Amino acid sequence: MARIRDTSYDKSVVYEPSEDSFLLADAVAEEIWSREKRKESNALRRLDDDDENDFDDENDEEEEEFVSVEIGVGSGYVLCSHAMRFCEEMKERLQRKQREDDSKTKKKCRRVWRFLGVDVNEKAVEHAKETMRRHGLRVVGDDEEEEKEDFDEDDSSSSRYSIEIFRGDMLEDDRFYRRRINAKKKKTEEVKEEERKKKLIDVLLFNPPYVVTPSEEIYDPSTKSSSLSSSLTAAWAGGVRGREVVDRILYDIKSWLRPNGGTFLVVAYAQNDIEEMMEILSNQDGMRVERAKWTKADEESLVVLKAVRL
Repeated sequence: MARIRDTSYDKSVVYEPSEDSFLLADAVAEEIWSREKRKESNALRRLDDDDENDFDDENDEEEEEFVSVEIGVGSGYVLCSHAMRFCEEMKERLQRKQREDDSKTKKKCRRVWRFLGVDVNEKAVEHAKETMRRHGLRVVGDDEEEEKEDFDEDDSSSSRYSIEIFRGDMLEDDRFYRRRINAKKKKTEEVKEEERKKKLIDVLLFNPPYVVTPSEEIYDPSTKSSSLSSSLTAAWAGGVRGREVVDRILYDIKSWLRPNGGTFLVVAYAQNDIEEMMEILSNQDGMRVERAKWTKADEESLVVLKAVRL
């Protein structure tokens, strides 16, 4: 887990790691990194899967990346905890590989692991980057040299991973899409049209603003303001039923997750109508939905819902 003492935040402008943050970080550890859970075919089952699969050229590039995204990265506590578990896992795998001299394991280690954190709050972006640095993790943009392309068998710290944290609204940034130019014939001339295709995500994390508030208090990233004139409101003001922000992606989660294990972990309070949220996720064909973690906070039920694309 990330260390609170090394987590960067200013309570006046960035959400302080709290009970919901800790619950989500625990859910990541148990639902994503637990070996027992991987045996149940969750998002990381490919880490232990030595079977060779054939992919077409288009999908092969995506399969070489394992993508984790946190929407509303805040102080960076949760994403940092996730990335640190990755580094620990890779260190263990390298030790096993050196003992077993398993060529297939070596090949699997060549996958690029990407950790992306996005937040509408510019201050949060800077604090999250600092949190990563304080835990000894590289952040894209810190080094002038490009990351090494080859995997170094003798140094676990050189495992190919990248951490990128940037300002953005939900999953609207171009980083979450692949662009393709399609040439179409219209009458006598050829017209080129640009198509944006979603990049599939293996692990999607979201601790949304879930406090019930008037709609006008929701932070508007386009104007960088709300009726409360503070970027910190982006962390908690959720509008009607505390659902207006999370509902923007809740109905379309399946299309973002990689088939056969892509996992969505989202925090919710009882006031958000948890049963309805689960129903919305379950109604997307091929999704398994359950309560992953729960606790009591301020006398209300706080839960982490897990939705897995089958």
